[in-house]
Amino acid sequence: LSRVITKLFARVVKAEEASPAPFSSATVDMEAVICFLEDTLVACDEADNGEIGEDAITLTSNLAKVLVTAILKARRETMTFRRQMEELDISPHSSSLGRLVTLCASELELPDTTLAESNSSSKDVAELVSAIAEAPLGSERDA
Repeated sequence: LSRVITKLFARVVKAEEASPAPFSSATVDMEAVICFLEDTLVACDEADNGEIGEDAITLTSNLAKVLVTAILKARRETMTFRRQMEELDISPHSSSLGRLVTLCASELELPDTTLAESNSSSKDVAELVSAIAEAPLGSERDA
C-alpha cells in the first residue's frame, strides 16, 4: 500500500510541477497544504515507534519532504513560503515545517533569507527613499 501511495503522490507532484504556475496560491490552497504539512511533521515527531512502524513514520516524513522540495523548487525561493507560515502562526524557523524548509532550501542551494533580514532590507530601502526625498535639490545642494 505504501508503494501505491508513494507512486500516486509522485504523479500528483509531477503533474503540478508541469502546470503553468506550479503551487500557485491561485490554484492550490496553500493554507491547507502548510497546515497539513506542519500537523503531519509534528505527528511524525511525536509518534510512538511501538505503535507505529518506523518505516511508516519515515515514509510519511519523506512524502512531506518531497512536497516541500517541489514547492520550493517551483518558487526558487523560501521567503513567500515562510511568510505564509508566519501568517498561519507557524514559526518559519523553529517549527517542524520550518526546519524542513531550511533543509530543503539547503539541498536545493536556494538562498534562505530570514523574515527578519527581509524586513530589515525593506526598512533600509525605505530609509534610503526618505533620505533622497529630503535631500536638497538644485542650487541648494552642496557639490
